[in-house]
Amino acid sequence: MSEEPKCPKCESPMNVRVNRQEGTEFLGCSKYPECKGTRAIGCPKCGEAMVKRKNKTTQEEFLGCSKYPECKGTRKVNKPAQGNMTVSPELQDLIDTSDDNDPF
Repeated sequence: MSEEPKCPKCESPMNVRVNRQEGTEFLGCSKYPECKGTRAIGCPKCGEAMVKRKNKTTQEEFLGCSKYPECKGTRKVNKPAQGNMTVSPELQDLIDTSDDNDPF
């Protein structure tokens, strides 16, 4: 397993969060709201930044690697369903559920 990501501002562990408006996942500092450090989750194939794209046929949004066409890595955009947030299954094991005061 890879090393646990650290906050760029305070070096605390980071948790997977979901942007409620866009449905995209990102890493947020476990010390939130005291620390508001964030980091994007990179491409699953090469680690580069992901950008929002739209399928030309279905018009569904997804995240695609910024290095396309050299890298064809993608992630689904998880839209909140009826007010509930979702996290992609491949990132579920990164979620720290020990913080009962977590505002997300």
